[in-house]
Amino acid sequence: MMNFQVLGIDISKNKLDCALIRDIGSSKIKTKALPNHLQGFNQLTEWLYKNIGEDLSLLKIFMEATGVYHEALAEYLHNKGIAVYLLNPADSAHYAKYDSLHKTDKADSQSLARAGIDRLMHHKVRQWQPAAPHIKRLNALLARLDALQSDLQREDNRMEKAGFSAVPEAVSQSISTMQTNLKQQISTITQEIEQHIDRHPDLKKTVLYCAAYPVWVKWFHCAWLRSIIANILPPPRKWLPIWDWCRKTGIRQTQRQSHAFQAGQFGHTS
Repeated sequence: MMNFQVLGIDISKNKLDCALIRDIGSSKIKTKALPNHLQGFNQLTEWLYKNIGEDLSLLKIFMEATGVYHEALAEYLHNKGIAVYLLNPADSAHYAKYDSLHKTDKADSQSLARAGIDRLMHHKVRQWQPAAPHIKRLNALLARLDALQSDLQREDNRMEKAGFSAVPEAVSQSISTMQTNLKQQISTITQEIEQHIDRHPDLKKTVLYCAAYPVWVKWFHCAWLRSIIANILPPPRKWLPIWDWCRKTGIRQTQRQSHAFQAGQFGHTS
């Protein structure tokens, strides 16, 4: 039997619920709840040293990719030399429904630990690696651009509705001012993204790579990206899903893009 320890961590904005299985052949589980900040991370490592020992080379930690709340902890553990694995929430939910426990954060952490053991036993996991700093910066810029575009769309909708009703001039002027400011911010962030990409050859190739794949161009909703678009990776098989390609390059989908892809709006051919 494989010799390793598994820790499942259910992560929320303020809390880490941990479930440690030191012997995968045993049903015994140790649990711990800690705050989701740096002090809590330090407390977590101290708890692990106490229960496992100073050598954590055989420890495998499983957590869900929960928006941004898991990122600081994942980086912290990775920098400690501990193996971290991210599970898709849908996958971990699949394991949770077979547990007889009531759904709580504590129960979810235990389900994550069991899911991790199953994935390890069947070799269905790949260790998480943090994105390079320039990829992180691009992700942050893209997220901000997406938020600004969403805000502008809401203001455009308000202006359209204002045209069908007798709103005070002060309201129309306020909407117009917001539209102007948002367009300026979008222009500024877009320019920064283009300059950032231009400074990094790998990003430049990645953006250009999409040109040969119309469905990928459509998937990237930003006009600047659709207009540039070529090849950090060798040309993939045409059935390679877009999310897998993004995972390899480290470029993150925005929430809106992710939902659209999962809904099948941007399918791929086989």
